[in-house]
Amino acid sequence: SWGKDGSAFPAADNRNRWTTGTGRIWDWSLLASDLGDPGPDATPATADDLPVALDIRALPTGDDTLEHKWTGTAADQAACTAAFPGSVYIATNDCRTTHLINAVEIAGDVDGDGNMIGNDNSLCESGEDCLFTPNMASYQGHGTLVSAGAFTDGTITGVVLWRYDTNGY
Repeated sequence: SWGKDGSAFPAADNRNRWTTGTGRIWDWSLLASDLGDPGPDATPATADDLPVALDIRALPTGDDTLEHKWTGTAADQAACTAAFPGSVYIATNDCRTTHLINAVEIAGDVDGDGNMIGNDNSLCESGEDCLFTPNMASYQGHGTLVSAGAFTDGTITGVVLWRYDTNGY
């Protein structure tokens, strides 16, 4: 991400939006050797301890889901579909989308015939190609997308999961 330059991170002069002066690109990539940070006193655990952030989430199955409630004015299923493609009408002003945890829809992808895959709402739903997100925070790997492994259908079906071929520097 772009941000303010300053002293060695973390420092107060690194904070806030960069509007003037010298900026820099902040690289939030995780190290392949990430073991967390047990802090100065490994036992017992204290507030300054940091957990491992790299490769900690399991590949989801079709039953590893969350439900997202959309807010808006939807009087019926047609209104939910128009406003929030893929959602289900529950009640007035209540449209919901069931999606996978630890995965995000790959936006702008197309099949071999040039047809859009999914609805590009960032939620990983049935029949979509999705990026498996194994890490805490924004860094999810880098390099080429490769298969994340076989997907087991459940509430969500027909998903193709991808991951980056390199996870951590």
